[in-house]
Amino acid sequence: MIKRIFALLFLFFLFFAATQSVNAGLSPLHVAIVNFNYNEFKQLIENGADVNAVEEDSGISVLDFAIRFFRLDQGINKTIFQGFFYINLLIDHGATAIAEKESLQHYLDNRERVSYTLRANDYR
Repeated sequence: MIKRIFALLFLFFLFFAATQSVNAGLSPLHVAIVNFNYNEFKQLIENGADVNAVEEDSGISVLDFAIRFFRLDQGINKTIFQGFFYINLLIDHGATAIAEKESLQHYLDNRERVSYTLRANDYR
């Protein structure tokens, strides 16, 4: 419970920081995640954004951030499935996890099942 509260406070702080100033240490990719802007996120990556950029203060990578951000909701819902697209795009472009290696492995182990579920339910 305490971890969940801390995670929510952390994300609130990052969201507040992202909406106040991009120069607050967040990369544009971090900001696109916070704003649920997949099109901008994809465009940034396709135009050469650093998929291994880290937030200046905490050192959290974009992939770690996406893993943490999209797993806050415990139930299976559209937000969780949207996270699949962000995380998948990062992995496909060579992003590496620094802190969330166990969560990343869990994601990779279930990647095919999630992909099938997305196609079957036409999420996106």
